[in-house]
Amino acid sequence: MSLPLSGASAEIGVSFLDGLRTCLASDPVGRGVTLKVTDDAEAELAAEDLRAWELPGKDSVIALTGFFGRHDAAEAAKRAAAARLPLVAPMSGAQTIMQDASGWVFPVRSPDRTIATSLVSQAARLGVKRLGAFATRDAAGAELLAVVRAAAAANGVQLVAVAEAETGSMELDPQARALLSARPDAVLSLAGYTSTADVFMRLRRAGFVGQLLAHGDVGSRPLTRLMGPSARGVGIGLAVPSPANASLPLARDLEAAARKAGKAPDEFTLEGCMAARVISDGLRRAGSQPTRDSLRRALETNRSVDAGGITVMLAREDRERNVGELVVLGADGRILR
Repeated sequence: MSLPLSGASAEIGVSFLDGLRTCLASDPVGRGVTLKVTDDAEAELAAEDLRAWELPGKDSVIALTGFFGRHDAAEAAKRAAAARLPLVAPMSGAQTIMQDASGWVFPVRSPDRTIATSLVSQAARLGVKRLGAFATRDAAGAELLAVVRAAAAANGVQLVAVAEAETGSMELDPQARALLSARPDAVLSLAGYTSTADVFMRLRRAGFVGQLLAHGDVGSRPLTRLMGPSARGVGIGLAVPSPANASLPLARDLEAAARKAGKAPDEFTLEGCMAARVISDGLRRAGSQPTRDSLRRALETNRSVDAGGITVMLAREDRERNVGELVVLGADGRILR
């Protein structure tokens, strides 16, 4: 797997890896899985590792997972198809992943467009009439902005301002001022956590008292680290169910395991755990000597997996039904269901 284990998104990658390891270790089949991990922040080394993993052979890798973000996940999907290597739980809900027709990609996330639509719909239910949006100036931002525009129109919400910036940008005073000048009732961020925190803090310091909303990849934990107590009340559309949802057996199991290890799970820990459950289930069905092809057939044939109260839809025509959850952050950054 390739994950951000250093650099700006390290907390996200480490959380996913923690969840994956925890839930593999709790499964008899999963305990037999050997993990090969590379840090995507080390671009040359990560590329070299991926080339080695793609090679067939007796001791070859039989599945990929991780690959955070639209670009890395899309590239991994292309290479997985070329190498005939299952890619399970890529960390992106972009349409290129959800609509992948190669037969080698098995997402567990809710689609980005579903999350963005749900955030706008929820804002409308809370009485928001004027919405401001902040997005990255790239293909991902453009895709999500198109969804937000459509959802706003469908819900009777006026999109009064759109501010954009390069990925990872900070010092975003012009963007914050542009949003404030439009007098929105709420601001929705479709960017990463560094830029989102920068804009949100500037809005709060300027006296903005409206609702702050963020798309799932912002990350509850890193956003809280940057915003501190100001993160209280921020709404996030998670790409997976909430780890604070105690009605889910998976969330309860993960919470117990994390407490024993002295850690606190977040949404990416849960996503890693979901990946582990899907991989373990696929390997269990793939025969005593699983191969890339037999694992793919097992995942395709099963079509869905019960990952501890969370039904993961694996069939291409059903992926849109994978669920996330809208949550609010507490004063200490904990996810409140």
